[in-house]
Amino acid sequence: MSGIPVAVLPRTLRDAIYITRELGVPYLWVDSICIVQDDDSDWQAESAKMAIVYRESLLTVAAASSPSADHGFLKARQKTREFSMDWICEDGSPTILKTRIDPTHSKPIWETKELPWNHRGWILQEEVLSTRLLVFGDAEIQWRCPSSHRCECHEIDGWTAHWSHLLLKNFQTCSAAYNYWHKLIAESYSLRHFSFPRDRLPAISGIASVIQQQTGSKYLAGLWVENIPLDLCWSRQEFWSRVQPAGGTGIGPAPSPSRPEYRAPSFSWASIDGEVSYMIPCQCDGGGWVSQAECIDASSVPGENPFGQVAEAQVTLRGAVAPCVLDLHISNGVQGWIVNNDAERV
Repeated sequence: MSGIPVAVLPRTLRDAIYITRELGVPYLWVDSICIVQDDDSDWQAESAKMAIVYRESLLTVAAASSPSADHGFLKARQKTREFSMDWICEDGSPTILKTRIDPTHSKPIWETKELPWNHRGWILQEEVLSTRLLVFGDAEIQWRCPSSHRCECHEIDGWTAHWSHLLLKNFQTCSAAYNYWHKLIAESYSLRHFSFPRDRLPAISGIASVIQQQTGSKYLAGLWVENIPLDLCWSRQEFWSRVQPAGGTGIGPAPSPSRPEYRAPSFSWASIDGEVSYMIPCQCDGGGWVSQAECIDASSVPGENPFGQVAEAQVTLRGAVAPCVLDLHISNGVQGWIVNNDAERV
């Protein structure tokens, strides 16, 4: 590297450089180096290119086991416990039988909740958009590409059915893309942590840009205008919570995530911190949805990244409204709020 002595870099970056050189690859892209730090303009411009960076790279080196840039990921592994005993073979000859505990292969590394990698907000794009992933975990290395998922000893089944693999293919319908987006937000992205809450939209902008390219849908601060009625059916996961004693009543309200500086409109899931879910009823009859609401207008004032943070946004809907009451409901130690909308429409 010209101008930056490798020895002064954090250990994780030094490990990544070592791997890159061992693979014979001449170039390495590191966001903390390739994006000018503390330069908002450069950050916005470069964050808009993340889809290209990950999708067009030869491979992505994922330091899944490293909690920070200073810890590194190339380190001695903990030896597994071994057990041995005398054994008599079928032909009567004596031998020694040895066994050891193998690393679990029941889940890919990117589904192992204990690893720091799976809790970082910015990492989801790395996982979803990278064509090839070389993942360094605590116990072993795993490889993932469009055709296979392997650990150090064998291929891991079920990879092609994993939700993150879907983005490597073209969506057959817009509905499939919207369903994928809901699953992505509810099951993974909203559970992740951010050093800066304002990154909640920028850190998923690369995925949004790919979906927009495939569907032609209009993106609006984490929602898709053509699917606005269903995209608005999100709620805080804390809408339901375990009953906690509070003031002797035996009822404790669900905790409310903090609302820091503005980074998204209130109708967007990105406006809050914490896990969200989508309350979309099952289509039991197998038919499609017929929305009773019509989107009249939807617009936003984005920054340099059209899929990133917005300065403001608004949506106007036309449809029937009805008064409703939120009723506190407690059942089997779980409390939540039930929408009582038996009133007449107005």
